[in-house]
Amino acid sequence: MFHLLPSAAYLVPFDAQAPTDPLALNVFAAKPDRVDALARRGLLADPVYVT
Repeated sequence: MFHLLPSAAYLVPFDAQAPTDPLALNVFAAKPDRVDALARRGLLADPVYVT
């Protein structure tokens, strides 16, 4: 599961245990092969660098 980081147009991993904005509707699910393809295209952000 991922959510959209609109300020940078990247998908970042979605942590269902973390507090979230109740108005955030941009949550996406992706199969592992799609995750790999998105990562190769540079469209996934590393959660370590996202604040």
